Amino acid sequence: MNTLESRKSDERRRYTRNHLTLRVEGRTTTGNINNIPSEFHGHTTDVSPRGLCISADHIPKFQIGQQCKLMLQLFDGEPPVEAIGRLCWLKEGDQVREEQPIQIGFELLGMAKSIRGYDRWIERINWN
Repeated sequence: MNTLESRKSDERRRYTRNHLTLRVEGRTTTGNINNIPSEFHGHTTDVSPRGLCISADHIPKFQIGQQCKLMLQLFDGEPPVEAIGRLCWLKEGDQVREEQPIQIGFELLGMAKSIRGYDRWIERINWN
């Protein structure tokens, strides 16, 4: 691996990934071509302070770079935390390492409504 490849690899994995299964629902913050928001339901397979991989049963009608609202169920008995994420990648079929056929990668851009949501996110991903 040359220096440039090494540096790109380091940038892609700036934060440690934790294997954690959390229920998640996602919805585009803007509509698609027909101005109809797209939704999906799934669960996380790994998470970090700045991103997450979600396993889902269908491909949502999202575009790479599109922002989505993510509802993450961090702890049982608590309301979900609302986050804003940017779709970074989609994988399907033979590229996927889970039982569900679709994996979706999101960069977290922030937690909606309060800093408390991000504090709870950090607490949950470090609590195993």
